Amino acid sequence: MNLNNPELIKALDAIPTLRHAEAQLEAVTKLARGLSLVTPDEVRNAAVADMVRAVCDGAPYPKDAGERAQKAFEDAQAPYSEALAVLTAKRELEAHVKRLRIDENELALEALGESLADVLSQTRGVLPDLGSARTAEAAIAAGDKAAAAWRTLTALVARLRDVRAAQNDLLFSPRDSTNDHLHDDRRRTVKRLHDEGIGEVAGFRADNVPAEFLAVMQSRRYTVPYLVWLATIGTAHVPLTWEEIEEEAAMREAETAHDDNGPLVDLSPIVVPIPAAPEAKTYSHSRPAQLDYSAPAPPPIKPNAKPGDPAPLTYTY
Repeated sequence: MNLNNPELIKALDAIPTLRHAEAQLEAVTKLARGLSLVTPDEVRNAAVADMVRAVCDGAPYPKDAGERAQKAFEDAQAPYSEALAVLTAKRELEAHVKRLRIDENELALEALGESLADVLSQTRGVLPDLGSARTAEAAIAAGDKAAAAWRTLTALVARLRDVRAAQNDLLFSPRDSTNDHLHDDRRRTVKRLHDEGIGEVAGFRADNVPAEFLAVMQSRRYTVPYLVWLATIGTAHVPLTWEEIEEEAAMREAETAHDDNGPLVDLSPIVVPIPAAPEAKTYSHSRPAQLDYSAPAPPPIKPNAKPGDPAPLTYTY
């Protein structure tokens, strides 16, 4: 998150638990200044090293060497424990503050929605003075009121840019670590939809947005003409959850879906009666089957059909 963004800071102030956690973090951070985690073992070892160095330089070996090393160890325990507690609290509070900024972001996004509404309200207030001017040159040529309105709108464009940047940070700031690959995949999918322009205006459809403004939505490079258009249409909003963006995308796809299959066909099972077998065709050259050649031959078959040319096959056409 870009905590230098004034709109983001203002939005985060809407989370009461976050303000309390940040105050605690600030207090603990002051206590942590100048603290270092030097362990009692390190202090004792340093005291022993000093005594050994002195002996090597010619000093007599101290009779109370063990007591002096033990005293150094004991004296270091309290400062080390204090530093450990303060630095651990600072680290945990930093993680807690970061989690609150993500987990409680709906309150902040609601505050961002109010900031967006204020930007658009101020924009509509100066539109009568701006008139039909849509460039700085045209505003200057239109007179002092139009030029002043253009300067006001330029400042409001900067605010709009900060609001949308804060919206992106609050919706898509990654957590410290996660092994939830489904969550990560969904985050990437929703981020892609957001980058396509969904989340700027309610009921977004690319074919209903002028091409120049669609490019602004997708690039986030806001301009005065875009701000004027946004204030005029009256559907600009700040989505509070991923679900809102996904629902917008689903509605867009449902409206543009086409049925290429024609009317529905009933494919439920039906009972088809088996037709009676046709009478066998016999010809003048047909002979009855004789299964037993020791018996007299059966009488000739009375023909019921005449042989002719067979019907042509379709693949020989």
